[in-house]
Amino acid sequence: MPVLLVYGEKDTLGPVHEYIADISAALSKSGAAHTAVIIPNAQHNLTVQPEHNGPFFWWHEAPGIIDTVVNWVKRTSASR
Repeated sequence: MPVLLVYGEKDTLGPVHEYIADISAALSKSGAAHTAVIIPNAQHNLTVQPEHNGPFFWWHEAPGIIDTVVNWVKRTSASR
């Protein structure tokens, strides 16, 4: 089963690139097809939030996240 790894660029829970490398290595060993995507400016929960001392705005869903996932599913499904 193909796997889509989605991470927020500004995830503070851990080193995004290391997580992707570790999970990708494990998936490669198992032969699972996988794609990793880092969503620009997004937090762990894939939202965009105001910067500390930056201008206020209501946090919101990271732009393009839904389209990214839907397009990946369509491409992956079409190739099966």
